[in-house]
Amino acid sequence: MNHSLLPPSSTRARPLDVVVACPLCGSAEGDELYAREVETHSVLGRVDLRLELCTDCGLLFVNPRPTKAELRRHYESRSASGNTWHATGEGSRGARFLAYRTDFVRRVAERFGAGGALLDVGCASGNLLSALELPSWTLHGLEPSTAAAREARERGLDVACATLEDSPLAERSFDVVTCISCLEHAWDPCEFLNALERHMKPGGCLVLSVPDSLAPVAQVSEFYGFEHLTHFTRATLTRLLASRGLVPILFEQAEGPSLNVAAVRAEAGQAVAPVVAEDRAEDRGELVRAVARYVAERREFEEAIAGRLRALADEWEGSDARIAIYGAGVHTRFLLDLVDLSPRVSCLLDSDPAKAGREYLGWRVYRPEDLSGLNVEAVIVSSKPFHREMVARIRPIAERAGVQVIELYPEAA
Repeated sequence: MNHSLLPPSSTRARPLDVVVACPLCGSAEGDELYAREVETHSVLGRVDLRLELCTDCGLLFVNPRPTKAELRRHYESRSASGNTWHATGEGSRGARFLAYRTDFVRRVAERFGAGGALLDVGCASGNLLSALELPSWTLHGLEPSTAAAREARERGLDVACATLEDSPLAERSFDVVTCISCLEHAWDPCEFLNALERHMKPGGCLVLSVPDSLAPVAQVSEFYGFEHLTHFTRATLTRLLASRGLVPILFEQAEGPSLNVAAVRAEAGQAVAPVVAEDRAEDRGELVRAVARYVAERREFEEAIAGRLRALADEWEGSDARIAIYGAGVHTRFLLDLVDLSPRVSCLLDSDPAKAGREYLGWRVYRPEDLSGLNVEAVIVSSKPFHREMVARIRPIAERAGVQVIELYPEAA
């Protein structure tokens, strides 16, 4: 079973090497639920992605998977995803995300009254810590990326540069521990959760945010990507927490789509009514249906976008037309794997000021404001979540330069 519409490649996808048991219950019994070839554009090359649904507990996870050493090299390569920059100006999608997350964390912090200590694990450059308005609290961060940790410290934040496993911070020191968009990357989510819990004071609270696997978004980028080694639903996330003696006290589904949960040790949470109702305690069938819908929608989506881009390529046939792609990130990796535009691509654009002047996928990256001097006929906006704000930024620049703007997601405008 392969759900890809990828064009023939001179490089065959290689199977991944490490076969694992279910990371949640340890069962070796499971069914393949999703498979496709993925071009990583990193040291991993082209890989055969397969997701397995555990027969016993219903967890969806990548199996087989890359080795831990391969994953480290993948994240260290420039073409891999990871610490992603988002515009956070007024009205931006990033601002909405940040406002929701800070509100969620503040509501959790209110459980502790006037003040306390908070640790944000995987804090990147510290956007969440900077946005939190908790004057009576001490705020700390933990971030493995040297560059991101340095940027956070330059903003005046107390951030240690280390992995969670190598944390120099004292155990049982924090009233609230937050971990946003990290758990799904963990090789062993149980061990990762144990490490998070060790940083909590007795009676402390853990805040997690993970993608909601029951609400996949059909776009060029892969929702069920291999970088997310585990794909959670509300039921399996609750089951994982329970396996570590943690009880959810607040569960919310947010734009993204993501699941946001606050959990405490069972002793502190026993008086709290169960968050997952009986009819939601098992969502395995719902997950199977969600993946099937996603497969159909993504195939239709890819066909439509590929058709439009191939039509444009036909229009440019016989000319020396050159194009720029706006978006030096994961979406562009998948876009170029869907339709090979590389002979026409002259350069990339990106709103992240840190990417300007660097290379991504072998092309130099420029600021959107540099478009007029790049001698291109068209610019492709390569993002779905940030489509609207990217179009709003590039269109006036492109109009002044006489450059065509190609929208892959005009319905998002």
